[in-house]
Amino acid sequence: MRGAFIVALGILAGAFANGDRDMSAEPLQMVIREEAGAVVIELIGNATEPVQLTYDLSFTGASQSHNRGTARLLPGSEKVVTTLRMSVSGPWNATLSVSGDRHYAQTAEGR
Repeated sequence: MRGAFIVALGILAGAFANGDRDMSAEPLQMVIREEAGAVVIELIGNATEPVQLTYDLSFTGASQSHNRGTARLLPGSEKVVTTLRMSVSGPWNATLSVSGDRHYAQTAEGR
């Protein structure tokens, strides 16, 4: 199905007794849209406290791409940290791994 994708969120470090965690509150988020044979992934930074993070954004589909970097985020200042645009013609997978002041991962896939 075109235009459909699933986002799964996971913890890389830290134990939570009940396994629940609101990942939408994390300071770096993937915002994904599919358009005209392409997937566009924006990495959005929006922190509630000052943080310094290292990220690794990888994409696998017909081709592969890796985007690594650091982001220093301040409260109240939403910004696009990076944008990745990839042509797609079939299944794809995107993974964001974050370390530094916070440790977590996000994955998304589409068809």
